[in-house]
Amino acid sequence: MLDYVVDLAHSAVSAIAAGVAPAFGPAATAVAIVLFTAAMRLVISPLSWAQIRAARVSPLAGCLPALVQAPFFFVMYRLFTTPNDLLDAELAGVPLGHRLTDGLSPTAAVVYALLFAVLAMLARLSSKRMRAASAGASEEAAAVGRVMALLPYGTVVFAAFVPLAAGLYLATTTAWTALEQGVLRRHR
Repeated sequence: MLDYVVDLAHSAVSAIAAGVAPAFGPAATAVAIVLFTAAMRLVISPLSWAQIRAARVSPLAGCLPALVQAPFFFVMYRLFTTPNDLLDAELAGVPLGHRLTDGLSPTAAVVYALLFAVLAMLARLSSKRMRAASAGASEEAAAVGRVMALLPYGTVVFAAFVPLAAGLYLATTTAWTALEQGVLRRHR
């Protein structure tokens, strides 16, 4: 079953890449990954919104919608970490299947530096929001809040060990989450 869903996701990303290829050339697959991730996040937005609203009541109440979203994230992880033709495509001359541990050419160094800068900026934003949410809490809750505020930086570390395609997915989904949280907090 999972292979079937991963194959569907692969077909969708491939179709998007073919559609944007005239505009984006060799970067079409990278752009398709970003567009597909954004489209899927839009589809599951009601679950994300439910999670954010439920988490305001109780952190445990926010877990159920997150668990419902987990299969989507697992499919995306599998798609971008299992060898396939999407990972042969390139972004600025760096294969989407390239891992940081494969070594760095000057071009790969620039691509990864930009990716890590975006992920670090998003992690900082998320961490700042978590700290603000735990401000004024009890001593124990504030301590948990300080630890939780470090978790967003895990995406930067994780991106160092997965293919570039998965890093693009992480940056897109993390940016989407930051946007969602900003919008929902503004419209409380």
